[in-house]
Amino acid sequence: LCMDHNEKVLVPFRYFVEPTLQLSRTPPCQPFHFLRLHMDLQLIVYECCDLSTLFQLMRTCSRTRGPAAKYFWANTLETYWYHSSDYCLFDYGSHQCPIIRHCPEFARRIKKVELNLLRLEHFFAELGEQLDGPYRPAVSTATKAQDFWSKVERAFPAVKKMVLTGMLPRRALPPPPGEFDIAYPMIETVLNCALPHIAAYVAFDRGNSPRSRSYTLWQVTSGLESTWQVVNKHWTPTRILLPPRRFTDSPLRDLLTFTRMNYALHLETRGLDWLKIETYARYPLDGVIRCPRLDCDATFTERSQWKQHLHDTSHWRLGPGYTREGDWAMELLCFKGTPISEQAAVEARQQRIDAGYKHTKKFQWRVGCGWSQEGTEQRRLFEE
Repeated sequence: LCMDHNEKVLVPFRYFVEPTLQLSRTPPCQPFHFLRLHMDLQLIVYECCDLSTLFQLMRTCSRTRGPAAKYFWANTLETYWYHSSDYCLFDYGSHQCPIIRHCPEFARRIKKVELNLLRLEHFFAELGEQLDGPYRPAVSTATKAQDFWSKVERAFPAVKKMVLTGMLPRRALPPPPGEFDIAYPMIETVLNCALPHIAAYVAFDRGNSPRSRSYTLWQVTSGLESTWQVVNKHWTPTRILLPPRRFTDSPLRDLLTFTRMNYALHLETRGLDWLKIETYARYPLDGVIRCPRLDCDATFTERSQWKQHLHDTSHWRLGPGYTREGDWAMELLCFKGTPISEQAAVEARQQRIDAGYKHTKKFQWRVGCGWSQEGTEQRRLFEE
């Protein structure tokens, strides 16, 4: 389980396609020669496979690669969406050359993308004319939107569906007739500027309490007056992070590897913290749910009451990321009623995360120390 700072579940690509070992004591089955089936039957099997299985079949042998790849790239399942947070790639008027961190070849073939732009109303806000310093003409929302969609087409040329996220609107629904909220016409302009072959959507956080994030998926139909339509009231897709780009052996590769591994470990740490807190509600003693903060005596009989308490008091902010030195009350532990087997699994995962952070220090040290010894070719490349 991996989560970002907004409690949005994100699945690193390597975990998504990693085969799961089936631990079973039943005797192994007799091998079945799948490729001896008629091609029509094989295609039915491919249609029933999920993306992770199709990815493995693409790498199994040359005879399964072609059919599996066709279904893998089509990605017709509405539950699977690739997620990108590289908003800097689509920023308007940036004079910098942002580094593409994901695999460009992979990105060119995917058809469904969720793009997090942090704050939509800021990303596409109009820019006034700048007279002080270097002159900058005024830029409208429509101009920024057209620039954005042209960059989307270059980054994801095969995309058919795009969901924009990153806005927390002041109101949960578009304003009724007679009322005005500048953020909504701005988003209408952006969605209406989408290229004809791209179905554009926007997802709003429904304002749930932490650790129960739910989104509403909206689509805007253009006309004399734009119409907002709910596509999915409880949109909870499987968000898959794009696979990382491969770089040649260089200081840049070490730096990006360091930041990527730290980000992945951060997601895992937040997911593990959520699992620890969840043990308090999943394994209550005598039907009584307790607060995970050690100095809080609050008890509850309903999970909904417990969730509201965590939201109102922020008592879910526990663990190393929030703990002050010497503050034992904010230490995050599994509830004492948690089965021993699950406590062992949590501990094993924590050890793996700690080992991962230790491994990243190798890349941090190489970059911080000039990548190599003075006088070497590697040091010369680093200094250049």
